Amino acid sequence: MTHELRDAILSGFIPPGEQLRPRDLERRYGVSATPVREAIQRLAAERLVQIAPHRHATVVALDVDELEHIYELRLLLEPIAVARSLERGDSEWLAEVEAAHAALVAYGEEYSAASLYAHIHFHDTMRSRCDSPWMLRFIDELVMHSERYRMLRMEPKRFEVASLEHAMLVEACRNDDGPRLAKLTHAHLNGTLDVVRRRLAEDVRPASTGAVSTDHIVDAAQPS
Repeated sequence: MTHELRDAILSGFIPPGEQLRPRDLERRYGVSATPVREAIQRLAAERLVQIAPHRHATVVALDVDELEHIYELRLLLEPIAVARSLERGDSEWLAEVEAAHAALVAYGEEYSAASLYAHIHFHDTMRSRCDSPWMLRFIDELVMHSERYRMLRMEPKRFEVASLEHAMLVEACRNDDGPRLAKLTHAHLNGTLDVVRRRLAEDVRPASTGAVSTDHIVDAAQPS
């Protein structure tokens, strides 16, 4: 239940600021009250859900300051992690990177929970050989939160550019070029940050409402 609810939040199927009504979730996912209650508590611990004093739970709203803090750390850590991963990479790792990239490309411009995880998996795979478990742990948490912003505030033009950047990242891996891989990773993250930050400033309502448009999200968060 936690996984399904997390997917729905990260993909935008359940939008920022929306109240989570346990009975509605029980009916939607066909589960009892206990799994829903446990899922809400776990996602509150992950800071994807906020539980008010009166016990109403809502999806955490998007916030420009939070976005800045998330990417400040990603821009510091991720270029280091991918460069370290490349240093320890081998032909098997490169094949995994290429396969993850091919899987991501196959989704095209689809916005869904599945495409979200393909994007996460691609970047996870590139830094998977990094020798710092703590660095990877911190990055994983930052990625989870930043992906929610990316899914909700991406735009077609940036998507096209990002797709080209992904291909350049793979090429740097093939060429065993650590400095270039780190530089491209920084530029890739910064490019997404610029677009998302601008779109939040333009059209996200005050954080107290958490209301954003999610019309572009493919309904892939519901159970099959």
